[in-house]
Amino acid sequence: MRRRGQRWAVGLGAWALAGCGYRPIAPPDGGLSVAGAAPRVARPGVVEAALAGSRDELAAQGALSSAPYPRMVVELLRVDELSEGIRVAAGRPLARGSRVTVTGRAWVLESHGGPPRWDTGDMSRAALQAAGPDATSDTRLHDAAAREAGRQLGRALARRVLGDAEPARAE
Repeated sequence: MRRRGQRWAVGLGAWALAGCGYRPIAPPDGGLSVAGAAPRVARPGVVEAALAGSRDELAAQGALSSAPYPRMVVELLRVDELSEGIRVAAGRPLARGSRVTVTGRAWVLESHGGPPRWDTGDMSRAALQAAGPDATSDTRLHDAAAREAGRQLGRALARRVLGDAEPARAE
């Protein structure tokens, strides 16, 4: 009777894992290269930061390849900015800083013209920026925050493609 109960428990466990939709992803032999999709944002520095972040994470996990395929394709969808720490100065609202959020997704192409696999879905990462003393320094700080959020997003996308548990949003 005990063996029958053990088989039932093993069968139930296998059924539960198969039914939940989870499947571990292992990088293909030889790893993945990284390429960018046509970006939907006109921010080349942010796109390059996201690609560099993906390459850094793949390299750290021993999954970066220079072969053209299979490749991880990174697409940036949006760069948003939200004021943080608003105060009143001379009767007008003034932001003390900003939260810059970069949203994108990634997928794997195993061959030229092949179907996309392992789509990450939309993911985003944010970076905070303090307001600069003038418009020029404020722009530089904003660009640096956007690049940092892009790099964090690239790393997160690579972790998700490799099968690591990674939240869609991290603020």
